[in-house]
Amino acid sequence: MKNLSKITKYGDFDIDITEIASVCNEHIIKPWTHHLKNNLSHRILFVYEGEFHAVIDGVEYTVQKNNMLYVPIEATYSSYCGTLPFGYSSIFFHMNPLTGSQFPFQTCCVPEVPEKYRKFFKTVDEEWISKNFGYKLRIKSLLYEIFRNLLIEQLTLNIALKGYHVIKDAVNYIEQNYYKEIIDVNKLARMSGITPTHFIRLFKEIYSTTPKQYINNLRIERAIELLEFSTASIDEISNQLGYSDASYFSKAFKNAMGKSPLQFRTHI
Repeated sequence: MKNLSKITKYGDFDIDITEIASVCNEHIIKPWTHHLKNNLSHRILFVYEGEFHAVIDGVEYTVQKNNMLYVPIEATYSSYCGTLPFGYSSIFFHMNPLTGSQFPFQTCCVPEVPEKYRKFFKTVDEEWISKNFGYKLRIKSLLYEIFRNLLIEQLTLNIALKGYHVIKDAVNYIEQNYYKEIIDVNKLARMSGITPTHFIRLFKEIYSTTPKQYINNLRIERAIELLEFSTASIDEISNQLGYSDASYFSKAFKNAMGKSPLQFRTHI
């Protein structure tokens, strides 16, 4: 699902679905190949078992279990077997041509909560089979809900990527110097050109922890390696990792691992 540079505000993004053309649910147990052809409608599918290979306008994608794939109208499209058995659900639809290419999603994507989309597609399949009164409207509303959820996920991802771009130099500095010195968040914030408060907030949004805890985790991971694979003393390891003294290192290690460095090494 292609990014469109003209879309500057995701909140203003819209899709105008004009018709549900068809719905398909298949469970395949034999190898297959579909030859190159023009796609006569927009298509979105969800793989719930196995994987397959899709070629869209000459670009090949391996679409695995819990992946979603979008194929635009008039695209050249072919597919061939990956693993068996293979199962998928697919929705074919038409859109207003003025909004038909404006998908700010990836062509092949992995939803954050695949089971949620599996339920969407399962309900779509049930509606299509039952053909109860208003079933196409129901399917259209479910398709809108699929797109709305994908849009929220994409927006969250873009915010995280933008935030990472701001602090990436500081993160690289942490990863190269965490064992050499006491790293001050004010210094990291200056490197990023933002306030310490803003830096901590962005860091927590992206890494789900504070800069201080992130640094401590790196030190503990390195300590585990040194305890397992070197003969360095506890004092030497403490010094190598930039701790002010061995007792502080031992306390930090025990808080993280539930054992002191000496106990950990003894029970390796």
